[in-house]
Amino acid sequence: MPALAHTTRLFDTLHTNRRRLVWAPVVAMAVEVAATWIYTIGMGYEQGPANYGSVFTGENARWPWDDMVKKAKDPYSTK
Repeated sequence: MPALAHTTRLFDTLHTNRRRLVWAPVVAMAVEVAATWIYTIGMGYEQGPANYGSVFTGENARWPWDDMVKKAKDPYSTK
C-alpha cells in the first residue's frame, strides 16, 4: 500500500506522459499477486492444506475460540 501512495504522489508531480508510468505499478502488483499465489500453493503442497504446523491444530486451535466464548459470557471478568 505505501507503494501505491507514493505512486499517486509521483503522478501528481509529473505532468508529462503519465500513461507510461501506469505500467510500473500494474506490473509490480501482478508480480506480487503471482508470487503470493505460488508461495501459498507451494506451502500447501509441502505442509498439507490448511495445516501449517501446530498453529492451527490441537490446543493452539481451541484456545482462541474458548477465550472468545469466555469473554463473551463475562466481558468484565477480573480473573
